[in-house]
Amino acid sequence: MGALADADLGLYACGDWCLSGRVEGAWLSGQRPPAACSNTPPDRLSPAAGRPRLLPRAQRIPTTRFPLESAMHRINPAKLQLSKWTAVQPVNREKHFLVTELYRDEEGSVLEVELQAVLTGRSRRCDWRELQDDSHWRMGWK
Repeated sequence: MGALADADLGLYACGDWCLSGRVEGAWLSGQRPPAACSNTPPDRLSPAAGRPRLLPRAQRIPTTRFPLESAMHRINPAKLQLSKWTAVQPVNREKHFLVTELYRDEEGSVLEVELQAVLTGRSRRCDWRELQDDSHWRMGWK
């Protein structure tokens, strides 16, 4: 296949997943001209190397994040074990935390996590969804 195309929008997607799932596949996918990857009419392509032409700045889609995404981390609760977190507003000099325990319900869904402060070793239990709030927590140790 090589790449995916939407001729009406002039959008092309390429990557390793289009060919072999390896670095070479990503490179080859990006090298294929859009005309070879789809039934895109020639008038939709720029003359330079068969690449799509850019829309005028006024017609481009803005690249800003959605408001909800900027304030919330996307987290897979099953992968929280031993993850590292930084408190935005540290209390008692406890800034860096490690998730040491996951508390699950009968079906195995994560309900709460235990956070252990690296500096003091003190633990606290909280709902795992609190870690999604960007105003309280940052992923990793910063």
